[in-house]
Amino acid sequence: MLIAGDNANAIKLYNEEKFEESFKALLPIAERGDPEAQSYVGLMFSLGQGVNRNIELAIKWLTEAANQGRGDAAHNLGTLYLTCEPDFPINREIAVKWYKTAKSLGFVVTQDSWYDQL
Repeated sequence: MLIAGDNANAIKLYNEEKFEESFKALLPIAERGDPEAQSYVGLMFSLGQGVNRNIELAIKWLTEAANQGRGDAAHNLGTLYLTCEPDFPINREIAVKWYKTAKSLGFVVTQDSWYDQL
């Protein structure tokens, strides 16, 4: 059962750059299916924040979050598929799919014309 303050406390730790503590707090929430926590856990795996960098686990968690409507997770997936060589093979087609998904979910971090060029 998710306690309302769990996410807020874990995200506060993240914003304070207490990554190991934040990861330990977020992982059980993510495992219970919370998309916000899943997005953070995926981001932390992708950047190696509080945990060893693991692109495959990053993609697993970000995909779960994106499939539950997290545009930030979809955007981060697009970035991973476009920029993570040599750790992960670049796949422009999949990157474009995730960037367009992010835009459709309302997560827009640049001008619309950038997305239209994909």
